[in-house]
Amino acid sequence: MTFRDVAIKNFKLNLQKFFSYFLCSSFSIMIFFIYSSLLFNENLKKQSDHFAISMLFYITLTALAAFSVFFINYAHSAFMKARKKEFGIYLTLGMNSDDLKNIVNLENIIIVAASLLAGLITGVLFSRLFQMIVLKLLDIQNVAFSLSYKCFLLTLGVFSIIFLMVIIISNLQTRNMDISELLKEGRKGKFTKGGKLKASGGIFMLLLSVIFLGVITQHEKLRSNGVIVIAYVFWCFLGTYITISNIGTAYIDFIKGKSYYYSNILSITEISHKFTQNKKIIFVLSILSAMTITLVASPVSLYSLSSSIAEMNSNSNIEFVQLGNINKLSQQSFKELISKSNSSIESIKNTEFIALQLKEASVSEKYLNERPVVSEKTYNSVTGSQVNLKKGEALNVLLDWLPGYHGIEPLSNIKLSDGNNDTFDFKVTESIHSKWVASIDSYSTSSGLVISDEDYENIKKLAAQDDIGFFRSVKFDNWKNTKPLVDNLKSELDKINSSLTSKDKKAALNLKVNSTIERYDELKRGYSFFIFVTTIMGALFFIAGGSVLFFKKYTELEEDRERFFKLYKIGISEKEAEAVVAKELRIMFFSPLIVGSLLGYSFIYLLTFMFDGGDIIKKFMTNATFVLIIYFVFQAVFYYITKRKYSAEVIRKLKL
Repeated sequence: MTFRDVAIKNFKLNLQKFFSYFLCSSFSIMIFFIYSSLLFNENLKKQSDHFAISMLFYITLTALAAFSVFFINYAHSAFMKARKKEFGIYLTLGMNSDDLKNIVNLENIIIVAASLLAGLITGVLFSRLFQMIVLKLLDIQNVAFSLSYKCFLLTLGVFSIIFLMVIIISNLQTRNMDISELLKEGRKGKFTKGGKLKASGGIFMLLLSVIFLGVITQHEKLRSNGVIVIAYVFWCFLGTYITISNIGTAYIDFIKGKSYYYSNILSITEISHKFTQNKKIIFVLSILSAMTITLVASPVSLYSLSSSIAEMNSNSNIEFVQLGNINKLSQQSFKELISKSNSSIESIKNTEFIALQLKEASVSEKYLNERPVVSEKTYNSVTGSQVNLKKGEALNVLLDWLPGYHGIEPLSNIKLSDGNNDTFDFKVTESIHSKWVASIDSYSTSSGLVISDEDYENIKKLAAQDDIGFFRSVKFDNWKNTKPLVDNLKSELDKINSSLTSKDKKAALNLKVNSTIERYDELKRGYSFFIFVTTIMGALFFIAGGSVLFFKKYTELEEDRERFFKLYKIGISEKEAEAVVAKELRIMFFSPLIVGSLLGYSFIYLLTFMFDGGDIIKKFMTNATFVLIIYFVFQAVFYYITKRKYSAEVIRKLKL
């Protein structure tokens, strides 16, 4: 019999083991191909928001590639571990490590080829449905379905590298296999010394992380610092790992000597052993649970709070900027226009500002260097603040939702210039995310400046007429009925701007009408797409967690059968065996979910404050809780099914 015959017969006998590995691989390939098919859709590239969509898909594909490395490698590792006794028998019969390597390589080649073929075929079949759903959510019309050769090449390239890594790892594993180690695999225990002290240290780190979370979220400088945020996440992960690694041993040390310990010694020691043995798996599952909760709960909460978010950082429901001759609609004409609305008017505002140029050459800005400048009297009146500035001081109010100072650091010196080339020097007292006199989208810049009344009046006397502008705004009792009014206002301003010079027309592009209803519609559309993409990612992490549990218990099945059979011989009943199995599975299924939930809550809380969402934090966390409850229900169903089947397999051995 040749090695080829051995490999083929072995493949037939272990079809179930091969099928699990094949299924995980082809599933990962299919999902990756589906996402890449939309990324390389040539018709979609013609859309105005293609850049934002592409960035989201690039991030998603990167996450999917990282997920596939972990998922496929773990499936392969579990697959190899389940066959170690089989390899030990082969070595006993006279094979050497090179013979095993040849068999494993042939098996891997067959699975890789089948997985790539199945993954690409199913990817092609489902990619059309995926593109239809995404385009519908984004409300993008006239984009035909297409498949580019690039998505095939990208998928083949990424997974060829992943499978090559897997084959190299399997070759390294088979090269130094020892018969005695293979045959006694699963009977080796793992013990931890000093568990109580280490577990206490881990718990103390997690308690400190709660304090750190409160401090970071309440201070703008801390939550906008990427290094601090990354350090906080690393601290949480480290504390979690130390706690999980030692909690089993610490629990036994704590209750040893008490009556409860001796009356439940079998289940306690079994669970402690499993917890210590599976600490890495529980930690990985905890991280997967945290990512699932964060990815799914965040967009669902954002979608449900679209109305509240649309009203955030906004003093009005319709607003536009009049600057010089741009959007020069008289106050009377503006009132006549908005009086035709079906919604009753709550207030009308006309806030003056001066447009100045930021002259600092060292300042790197995402937007134009033009800044709207208001007096402290105007700022305090509109926002209800109590800013008090001295001559030569300026408050920089950040309008960009991203963390950071966007080029203007606190206590830095800046130089401003008006249209007549007069320059003015200021020292920035603070650079903060705070209330502004207008909506953040009404003026295309990353920040606005507040200066003293004296400085403002002096600059106003010197500034050109074209540099003096107004934030024209109106607030309604019910803004959801204002879409026709917004369309009419845009049409009227387009007529006014049609006679502008080419330079002013270009500037007018940055001074568009901003409305709550349009922002609300855009948020709902974007969040719908966000939910679709991240829910799939969350589902992948959920499937990955379930698969990790499945492969873990699958590789331990024979070991558990033998262990419980020996216990059965010395007096343990079937009911007691089922109870121990159920407790072990509850630990494996729900401890990662509980830990992951706490981490997920922390990350969602931190992200909400990072993006200046403190006003909606309570509603946000409430919606996240509903998602978490659904997650627990799914996990409970998965646990119940697994418990029944796994217990049946273990008990079946006892009845033989």
